[in-house]
Amino acid sequence: MILPAKCTDKAQILPKQILCFIVLFLLLAACSSTPPKKTSAQNEGYVTQAVQYMNAGRLDAALASVKKALQLNPKSADAYTVAGLIYNKNNQTEQAERYFKRALSHDPNHSAAQTNYASFLCKHDKPLEAEKIYLAAATNKNNTQPELAYTNAGLCVLGIPDKIKATKYFSNALKINPKSPVPWYQLAKIQYGNYSYDNAFRLLQEYEKVAQPTPKTLLLGAQILDANGKPDLANQYKLTLVQQFPNSKEAKQFSSQSGELQQPAAYDINELLKNQQAY
Repeated sequence: MILPAKCTDKAQILPKQILCFIVLFLLLAACSSTPPKKTSAQNEGYVTQAVQYMNAGRLDAALASVKKALQLNPKSADAYTVAGLIYNKNNQTEQAERYFKRALSHDPNHSAAQTNYASFLCKHDKPLEAEKIYLAAATNKNNTQPELAYTNAGLCVLGIPDKIKATKYFSNALKINPKSPVPWYQLAKIQYGNYSYDNAFRLLQEYEKVAQPTPKTLLLGAQILDANGKPDLANQYKLTLVQQFPNSKEAKQFSSQSGELQQPAAYDINELLKNQQAY
């Protein structure tokens, strides 16, 4: 049995912490054609072993293990999903997509396959296809964390960019889990880009209620307050950024001469979805 990894919503901004989002597999109830218990346990053992090898960077060993799992159970959506992830890590995109599709053909309601396949599509410049699958995952009764599917859908459409859809999906995520920090941060960033500085700062404060500051959130706070004509408050964010994260790229965005902050770059889907495969 592959158990869901334990990672908190507070971790979704920091690159080191969000690594727990690379693979979280939500196993479904056994189908009517369940194999014998011993075979099922062996299959799950090989799948677990494949995930461990993959996370260790041993892709050949991971692939060998997942193939053994598929020999025991050729209908295992878990094994096909892991195989898709392995091939994707090995830059074998055609094989990766083929295995993600096989996972869903055997189990159309497999939320892990849905989310990982959607992330794959989004990173390969197919945001509209990815959006549909993310929304299917979000409304999937087997998905115990639908807010993550909505969050990833929002991140994906930002790469188009479609701020209206993104705002809707982030808002949906927060209706399900108001303590999820990524939607608060992204909504604040959208409002800042829309020159709605009071709303942007209010949303950022909601983020601060549920998560610790990060270089990105401190930078955004400084930008919002600078733009809103509140230099004293902006300086507090700048000082915290430089003191707590002196080597971050966000801290280095200060001009050495003027102390001003550079404007954020356009939305980059690879940056948005970096390590955001939510299951």
